[in-house]
Amino acid sequence: MTALKELFLIRHGEAEHLVRNLTGGWTDVPLTELGREQARRTGLRLKELLGAGSFAFYCSDLLRTQQTASIIADVLGQGAVVSHHLRDINNGLAAYRTRDEARAMRRPFSQPVQDWVPYPHGESWRMVRQRVEPFMESLQAERAVIVSHYVVLSVIVQWWWQLDDAIIEATSLDIDPCSLTHLRVDKYGARVLVRLNDTGHLG
Repeated sequence: MTALKELFLIRHGEAEHLVRNLTGGWTDVPLTELGREQARRTGLRLKELLGAGSFAFYCSDLLRTQQTASIIADVLGQGAVVSHHLRDINNGLAAYRTRDEARAMRRPFSQPVQDWVPYPHGESWRMVRQRVEPFMESLQAERAVIVSHYVVLSVIVQWWWQLDDAIIEATSLDIDPCSLTHLRVDKYGARVLVRLNDTGHLG
């Protein structure tokens, strides 16, 4: 069982696929200038929230998350450990395609939702869970900062709350670029959502 008592989740800043009409997933693109500024502001806000306590720091191995984490690291004075377990959902043959091209190859929706693989050679939501959840369970730090992607961060929130399949399939989360989500365990052992998709620091 994880030792985590406090967790800060950050989605990467605005990346080029978001402004070039490309799919996300394993499309590996850099941040835009706006994305870099978002990351800088997120680092400043995160430094306030973290205070003086120690923490572990992790990020996905895709470029947009590594760049976000690097900018945040310059503010925090601590670099991130890069992990492929935190990589975005694999969108298979849709990677590097425009959204229209991806839509044309998208497989028909099927049940159960978590086992639907939208694109050839891609991943389902459950496949992402199967690589992310063991990573989270293995963490030994009491506090951690994670910079990753929408699907992965959603999976982490669902794992934190120990949601069952029925609730996971019936709900979704808003997680915007460089938003902050803050989770912690209170003195009674309850898992608390302190903030979700907080973008107030972005101005």
